Amino acid sequence: MANIHFAMFSGVVWLAYLMADSVAIYALSIITNKLTKLDSQSVDADTQLNAFWAPFLLLHLGGPDAITAYALEDSELWLRHLSALVTQAGVTFYIFLMAWTGQKISILAIVVILAGLVKYGERVYVLWTASSEQFRESIPNPPPNYSKIMEQHKLMKAEGYDVIPHEVIKIRNVIEENIVDGANLLSQSPYKREQGALLVARDLVKIFQRLFADLLLSFEDRDTSGSVLKDKDPLTVFKIIEIELGIMYDLLYTKAKAIHISCGLACRIIGLVSISIVLVLFILIGITQ
Repeated sequence: MANIHFAMFSGVVWLAYLMADSVAIYALSIITNKLTKLDSQSVDADTQLNAFWAPFLLLHLGGPDAITAYALEDSELWLRHLSALVTQAGVTFYIFLMAWTGQKISILAIVVILAGLVKYGERVYVLWTASSEQFRESIPNPPPNYSKIMEQHKLMKAEGYDVIPHEVIKIRNVIEENIVDGANLLSQSPYKREQGALLVARDLVKIFQRLFADLLLSFEDRDTSGSVLKDKDPLTVFKIIEIELGIMYDLLYTKAKAIHISCGLACRIIGLVSISIVLVLFILIGITQ
């Protein structure tokens, strides 16, 4: 029964994801068709309100932050979404100009269009970064002297020295401070345990993301991850793996990556503030009329 419910829920989400663009395009076509039958003198309040839906549909096409792609193959269609962004933005501007009267609701439409362009632009950007070719190019190559570092580490360890690879010093320090052993782990606060696992997973995901890009892991990558996870209790290891998979999901299926670019936070603030301003002013306009 649980599998049936999950399949039904997945089907509904998949159907909503596929129909989102089609519904918005169909609605924009209806609004455009109605406006083309009117002249500039017959644009009344109801017509302006109908035209006001066009910027919101552009905002809708940006999609939610939690799901930009239903499958990895959807990211390969980023160029199609870019074309849709240009087309839908053009249609929205066309509707906006036909329904322009200079009144308050027309001015608010400008703010919503700005928020919609930002939100849809974020979607196209994250789809582009998650595409197979771009994602593979974004993974940095190991430093040229990495093999030499690991070889020196193995030789010195064989001679009895207590050393660790240069590439994992940061990770090992985190583990020794937060996840030393099973007994110490249980005695620490939940915040400390979660913090330690999160910091370790953040560094390890830089290695294991190569698997999602169809790149081979080197022996050095294997030794690095092994030196980090060995002798740790199973619960800690599985927690780290769970966080790594969560990070990869955010990178490939959500808008998380759009926030971490140089202008990502500014774009997110602009979009949020714009929608908040429109909501407040729209309420005030309704009260005063």
